[in-house]
Amino acid sequence: MWIDKQLNLSDAQAITVDAPSTNVIDTTLARDIGNGRQPLYLVIQATTAFAAAGTITISLRSAATTDLTSSPTTHWSSGDQTKTTFLPAGKQIIVPLPPGTYLRYVGLYYDVTTSETAGVVDAFITADAQNYRAYASGTRV
Repeated sequence: MWIDKQLNLSDAQAITVDAPSTNVIDTTLARDIGNGRQPLYLVIQATTAFAAAGTITISLRSAATTDLTSSPTTHWSSGDQTKTTFLPAGKQIIVPLPPGTYLRYVGLYYDVTTSETAGVVDAFITADAQNYRAYASGTRV
């Protein structure tokens, strides 16, 4: 799987409170995202497990500001998910990037219901998402 640095949204980002992804894509600068390849995929992976009880909602947003909170458009949302089952360490969420009209800045927004002491996430957009999962047992699904 190829990961373009310009399309990397969260690189070992600790998620402890509500926050936008560390990086956002400025669509006025990144005009050829994917270079005409379809579909593109949003990949989210927890590299360190979440510890606190409660829920997390991850949203792919676009907005007029880099903090993704000023009148954002939500293009995809995970809905309220239990942190320990939704994002255990090593689990990947792979979602086809939804078509639509995106505002200037594109990124993720993490909405955490309970303050977190652990939980680290990698997230990026790619044209070549994995089509299987390798588990410790070596079986592919």
